[in-house]
Amino acid sequence: MWTRSGTPPTITSRIRGLFLGLALGDALGSTSEQKAISGKLNAGVATQLAAWTAEGLLRSATRYGQLVVQLDLVRYAYERWVMLRAGASRAEFPHAILDLDGRTWRGWLFDVPALAEARGSSPSTLKAIRSGGPLPSSGCQGTLRALPVAGLAVARWLPDEGPRLQVLGRYGQAVCRLTHDHPRAVEATGLAVAIAGSCLTVEDGIFRAIQSVAYDPAWNTPEIVLRAFHSAQTAPGRVATLAALAPDSSGMSALAAGVYSALSFPDQDTTLAALTFAAKAPDGDSAAAMCGAFLGASHGYEALPTNYVSRLELGWVLDRLACDMALQLSENQAGPGWKTDVFHDDGLRPLDVWWEVKYPGA
Repeated sequence: MWTRSGTPPTITSRIRGLFLGLALGDALGSTSEQKAISGKLNAGVATQLAAWTAEGLLRSATRYGQLVVQLDLVRYAYERWVMLRAGASRAEFPHAILDLDGRTWRGWLFDVPALAEARGSSPSTLKAIRSGGPLPSSGCQGTLRALPVAGLAVARWLPDEGPRLQVLGRYGQAVCRLTHDHPRAVEATGLAVAIAGSCLTVEDGIFRAIQSVAYDPAWNTPEIVLRAFHSAQTAPGRVATLAALAPDSSGMSALAAGVYSALSFPDQDTTLAALTFAAKAPDGDSAAAMCGAFLGASHGYEALPTNYVSRLELGWVLDRLACDMALQLSENQAGPGWKTDVFHDDGLRPLDVWWEVKYPGA
């Protein structure tokens, strides 16, 4: 099912849908159905971390003049999250905020009050960033926060390192490994990012988008994800099946739940039903966040329920990050980059004059 005109949503709409769908699912999954009817929908920790991932990617554009995955800059973004959440000092993280040419380069995200709220739990991410190395954790946060990497599926330029979705999957896995290096977490992350990228680019529906990745031999897709895909066709929308597919808070459970829930309610007008169903999983926020990311990426943000999206605590923040990513992916907003020896173009000027203030290249 597509829009009334029969054409797929724009790429910008779909990137916004990816970000806002993740945030909405994260919020609904940690809120009772009764409380979700009215009032503010608080952002979860997956939403916070996804915002910092996106910021790290956008700062990479300032540094290199292209939207690439520069792992140091993504790590520094997570360090800023730790500074806000845990009160860490600049002395602990000397690269997180840059002093250069008499100015302090913070970036706009650091000044968002809601990002300083301690919402949800991500102990592995917090401990890994403070300790300087990943933990053998299979938790869902390593997977969910990597999903913004899927936006690069529509990038004008990527290194010629193989099929695009496989490249994105490897990038997502590298982001996951900054804090989570359990094999199952890494495996789930690569597949989740590839599926989200497929949802952004495949134009004949979410079923084909997920199927084209899940049944690609290159992925050696885990049996639990294939079972989720098959169950959605044969026995959709069953809470017992959802619980069996996603019994815990691991990244693999979030992926299986996201696939099953999205394909159980795959239409543009059933996104709220999909999210409220996914929220019934044992770890409802991670399941609904994954489901929302897939559906939003496939249908565009317009398919998400306005009454709920408009009450998201970090809704404007995630939407602004998504819009800036979409702009950078279509036409270089950042200019030649700070590292002009990498992508040098004397005639190139930033299209967005505020870009390096919003997203410093460090």
